[in-house]
Amino acid sequence: MLLSILVLLSILSFSPSSALDIDDPVTATQARQSEQTVVNIGPSDRQAELRIPGDIGENETLPLVVALHGFTEYPWYVYDYFRGVKSVDDNRHLLLTPTGTENSDGYFFWNGPPACCDFYNQNIDDVSYLSSLISTAIADYGADQNRVMLIGHSNGGFMSHRMACDAGNILHTIVNFAGATYGDFSNCSLTGYPNIVNVHGTNDSTIDYNGGQ
Repeated sequence: MLLSILVLLSILSFSPSSALDIDDPVTATQARQSEQTVVNIGPSDRQAELRIPGDIGENETLPLVVALHGFTEYPWYVYDYFRGVKSVDDNRHLLLTPTGTENSDGYFFWNGPPACCDFYNQNIDDVSYLSSLISTAIADYGADQNRVMLIGHSNGGFMSHRMACDAGNILHTIVNFAGATYGDFSNCSLTGYPNIVNVHGTNDSTIDYNGGQ
């Protein structure tokens, strides 16, 4: 999967835009240390880990990759699956790894398109949650608002499609590994048109390549 990330990051490799104003210089300085830095952002009951390369400059912005785990998985899984930690320094981007919500069976999920995976109708507003995390990364930690990519595995891929549907204006690209999307796009907000990359095995026995519920 490392090769996939390299190719996809090349999509985001435009000339860096100027940094946005940072309201909290102390927070920003703490994040820009000489080695890769890890900070937690988001609400206290649902924080997400943001990894920042150590050599980011005060007036520099970098691509933001948001990696979404699959159903029953945890953020550490996407570190291994996508080799994201190494990529932060090798390819110079920020990496955000949020966690879904735990259901009554003890499994973590994203509230993506209807097919997967809010099986107990908890109706969590993951679009607002992810949008807020992205806004924080842009405002406080040097993420480039024009180079935001979601990359999701399975249920995380479903969620990336929901973000494209409901909040496409804040995304440059979504990458869906072994997930699926809507059968009907008529309810999408059409706020923006991010690039969409789907990677799916034709013999997938968990998420049917041809779709369906």
